[in-house]
Formats: sequence, structure tokens, C-alpha cells
Amino acid sequence: MLDTNSHNQDYLYLLKEFGEDVLEDRFAYVYSKMEDFINDSNLSDKLIINEEILGNALVDYFADIQRLKEFHGIEYTQKEKCIAYLTYWLLYRKPIQTITPIITPRENFVNEKFVYVCLLMAFLNETCNIAANSGLQEYVQDFGNTCLYYLKYRRYSPQAIELMLYSFKAGLCCEPNR
Repeated sequence: MLDTNSHNQDYLYLLKEFGEDVLEDRFAYVYSKMEDFINDSNLSDKLIINEEILGNALVDYFADIQRLKEFHGIEYTQKEKCIAYLTYWLLYRKPIQTITPIITPRENFVNEKFVYVCLLMAFLNETCNIAANSGLQEYVQDFGNTCLYYLKYRRYSPQAIELMLYSFKAGLCCEPNR
């Protein structure tokens, strides 16, 4: 549950800006996606979702989105920007945690795999309909491998993740040279 009553008193303005329903709905949505990811990965006996850390990640996310809205004088933010900032804060905070020793490679980088599978690729499929275009599958696979590598081993920022999303969408307009 999103804890706005404890040490996050400075963030009470987020309740006024977004409303408690929006904050709690986002928490429930991300939490359920994480549960699905853990269950689909057959790692429910090895992973847990730390609710406090998830709540902190979402508070950070909403604070950044509010700052962006104020700075640019806008009412709504682009979906790419929202996905990028949510991805960034989930990777920074890492709310999916191991409860047993990591033995196999598939148990490593679970937060990175979660944001890749459940946020970035879901968004790209929704906006670009990549699943329906079988000719794109090779390029999507290449993007996926590169994206996951980047999230695991490179320094990233919300702006870099946003640019990655826009670049992928722009790349769909071009015929790849291979």
C-alpha cells in the first residue's frame, strides 16, 4: 500500500495534485503486474515484492511527474515520459527482491526483466502493434536484447529511457539495412 502518512509527509502535495485514488490505483496496477511477472516466471518461491520500496518508487515517480508538469506548464504528460520515469524509479528502488540465494541466471536482474517485459515492451506493443507484424520480430528481438542489456549494465536516466522508446517507434518507419 502506498504509505503517505509516515516519513513521506513532504509528499502530501501529491495527494492534492493527483488524488489518493490515482496513487493507490497506480500502486495496485504495478503490484499486480509484478505478481503476474513473478508467477509467470515460476519464481514465486524465490521473489517477493517489498511494498514499502514500491511505494517509495511510486512517490518518487509522481513527484518527478509533478515537477515536470510545473516546469513545462502542462496539464498532462506524454505516455512515453510516464513509462520512462516509472521504469527509472522501479529500477532505482528495486522493489522485487529475492528471498532465497540466487542460483540460476534467470533469477538475476529481476527488476530489469520486469520493466522490460511488463512496461517497455507492453507499451511498445500497444503503441506500435509490433506483435501483429511478423516482419518486425527479428528487429524487436534485437531491440529487446539490447534494451535488456542496457538496463542491466549501463547507466540510465528517465530521459535516456524516453529517448529509447521514441527511437524504437521512429525506427519502425525505416526499412532496416541488414
